[in-house]
Amino acid sequence: MADRSPEPRARAAPDLAALAAITDAVEDGAGLPAILRAAARALDTSLILIDRSATVLAVAARSPADERSLMRDADDVTTIDLKVADVTVGKLRMRAFEQPADASLLRLVT
Repeated sequence: MADRSPEPRARAAPDLAALAAITDAVEDGAGLPAILRAAARALDTSLILIDRSATVLAVAARSPADERSLMRDADDVTTIDLKVADVTVGKLRMRAFEQPADASLLRLVT
């Protein structure tokens, strides 16, 4: 009998209600911490937002240990340069929980 690999899990459709929570937070004038928490929920990730001078602006992590590993830029952390025009204005570091964040949703959020 041949070995059979388990079939890959199908990715669920992006949670548009979670995306709406981000836009609601922005429209309501919520601060960066609330907006980042909404983004973390939408992406199912932990996030940390850092400006170009390396100041932490907001954190949405599941635990203090998770926050520390985001700060250290651990091996399983993805760093995204945030740009305005061609100028890098900050970084978004993230760690996905079960599977990588949906690419289309990530692009909308960043």
